[in-house]
Amino acid sequence: MKFSPARIVAVFLLALALGAAFSFAYPTLDIDAALATVIVLVALAVESLIAFLYRRVANRG
Repeated sequence: MKFSPARIVAVFLLALALGAAFSFAYPTLDIDAALATVIVLVALAVESLIAFLYRRVANRG
């Protein structure tokens, strides 16, 4: 998997958004290193899925 600067920024922003959403959903739970790692991995998986779907839709035409 190639990591372009745009992809790195997208994963970073998505991880921030997921972390913020998780903080608002569970305000009493602290985000530690393990949870932050899971959030980043989820962000990477979501970004990869979106890129895959975009390529599939773009190649239809």
